Amino acid sequence: MDFCIHFSRCPPIYFPGENVIGHVVICSKQTQEARQVLIKAVGVAKNNWNVNKQGGFWATLDVINEESRSWGKCAEQPFIPSGELQIPFNFLLPLKSLPTFGGKDFWAKGKISYLVQVVVDTGRWALNKTSEAEFTVGRVSDLRLSPSVFNEISVIPKAVNIGLPLLKKGFVSLKASIPRKGCILREILPVTVTIDNASSSMIDELEIQFVQRVIFLAWENVNARFSLDDSFQMGPTIGHNNRRTTDKILETKKTAVQVSSKDTGVFTIPIEIPTVIASFECAITSVTYHLKITSRSTETIKSSVSCELPLVVGNIGLEGNQSETKIAL
Repeated sequence: MDFCIHFSRCPPIYFPGENVIGHVVICSKQTQEARQVLIKAVGVAKNNWNVNKQGGFWATLDVINEESRSWGKCAEQPFIPSGELQIPFNFLLPLKSLPTFGGKDFWAKGKISYLVQVVVDTGRWALNKTSEAEFTVGRVSDLRLSPSVFNEISVIPKAVNIGLPLLKKGFVSLKASIPRKGCILREILPVTVTIDNASSSMIDELEIQFVQRVIFLAWENVNARFSLDDSFQMGPTIGHNNRRTTDKILETKKTAVQVSSKDTGVFTIPIEIPTVIASFECAITSVTYHLKITSRSTETIKSSVSCELPLVVGNIGLEGNQSETKIAL
């Protein structure tokens, strides 16, 4: 007996509130008895890691766990006929479904994955047949639902006395702002940077990085379980071993500038938002973005002055326009 799983879409990408539709094809050379043909849709967020010899840290959030028994004795069809048999399936994704996330970059920390699993239960465990196929869930993030993300945002000027400890050159102050915190994929976002150079060095380099920050949470020696309705569990009781944070630089843009000693320079640098998964958080995982802005003097050691601007990345902007790329994998 051989069988495979076919989805209604190729590639199999679905969105919250949609139906995951397809069919299972079972090919059998002869008629076989089947107690049941169980088809399941499983979606789960799972974080886990080990800390030295202290044991494991675990957390699980069930997104979907639905099943259907559409063939077998339970459906008054106790035999799988010879030849080809097609059994359809149809599972509704919850409106709050999380996007597929993780993979090889986060394998030791956490991932969010979805699959359809098929079990042909013959009544004899050793002869049972099992197969599974993964599908992808995207995320539609409408920024209009959070009006505050359309407000201008800036950071308070940060002043740093640049140079080596015994060879300080003076203070450099860095201020940055963007017209709004919310943005969509492939959008061009102007970043305004003000450099107040009170040092004796020339500030000649400005760098802007687009950074993805992922926080995974888990608990020691217990598989803590959560639902889609639970909020992000980060709080004062969350210790270092309970979380894993990964900062990933996705884009870097360097610009040559000239801000002489005792002078001030104002620069507007356009930054294109890369194709990424939209910002989201659940009880055990948070994905956020920020811009890291850094000024430097190439003639001075330890001259970097940095600040960060938080971003909320979505798919639908203020005017209802959608980004060309609806999902980033």
